[in-house]
Amino acid sequence: MPIYSFKDSETSNVTERYYPLAEMPRIGDIVEENGRKLVRIVDHCRVSVSKDHSFVARSLNRWDPDAPRHNEHGQPVFHNKKEVTEYVASQEGDMTYGEVSDGECIEGAGANRV
Repeated sequence: MPIYSFKDSETSNVTERYYPLAEMPRIGDIVEENGRKLVRIVDHCRVSVSKDHSFVARSLNRWDPDAPRHNEHGQPVFHNKKEVTEYVASQEGDMTYGEVSDGECIEGAGANRV
């Protein structure tokens, strides 16, 4: 059962309650429990979010000149999704599928280099 957040209307304390998905109160609904009025509130993100998640691309060639940086073993290292997107865009001519000028799809390595 999912957990939902509620705010006590008297004390302003936030508490959580389990409800089956089919019976969940809507945001703003008031639920009475043991003489207390609990108001369903929006759940906040409880996970720390970092903008950058570095990772090593082990499937790419070592010392790839188009990679933004490398680790001590020559494996490409990316710090965020933007770097991956830029890398993929720089490799556009090496995609497996591409389009020819009239829009017809063709297969094969280097398909975008027509």
